[in-house]
Amino acid sequence: MTYNRDNCSLFVPPSTQDHIQGVLNAAVVLVMYGDYECFQSANVYRLIKVAQQQLKVSFGENNLGFIFRHLEKDFQT
Repeated sequence: MTYNRDNCSLFVPPSTQDHIQGVLNAAVVLVMYGDYECFQSANVYRLIKVAQQQLKVSFGENNLGFIFRHLEKDFQT
C-alpha cells in the first residue's frame, strides 16, 4: 500500500507554520486539535508523549511528527 501525502485528508495540510515536534516527513504525522486549558486535551497530550517515546525506543528518531493546533485560535474567521 502506498500513501501520497499530496492527497492529505486534512483541510489544512501540515506545514512549517504549525507547532511541530519531530519532522514533517516522519512515517506518521499526528495532528491534534485541542485547547490549552482543557484537561481532556492534556490527557491526550500525555498519551501522545508516551507513544513518541515508545516509537523512539523501538524505531529510532523521527518516526512520529506531532502537530498541535489550538482549536479556538486556528479556527477563528
